[in-house]
Amino acid sequence: MPIEIIKNRKDKIILGFIFVSAGSTWYSSSTEAPELIALKAVKECKRSWRHLFKWKPESKFYVHFYDISNCKYGWSMDDSGLHPILKNGHSISKRKIKCLNTLIIYV
Repeated sequence: MPIEIIKNRKDKIILGFIFVSAGSTWYSSSTEAPELIALKAVKECKRSWRHLFKWKPESKFYVHFYDISNCKYGWSMDDSGLHPILKNGHSISKRKIKCLNTLIIYV
């Protein structure tokens, strides 16, 4: 059953973000389904962090989805959330991008 996180997906860039201990892994796409974005983010997470963690079979991953279509100059993630980067290179903590949905993936 596909998840519906965006009604009109035309010209939308979806970011799948995974928090890992003190780091993170992400994957973004404008053409792929959210389930495929989540799966690719989890695969990248397991590949990138295998030198620090031993993943058990059926590990549980939380993939958070964000719409980064309006982030012209990029985005920045910190403890308070996802923020767009402005033209001058700074990010404003007051302009937080809301999480669209969270998907749990068992891999």
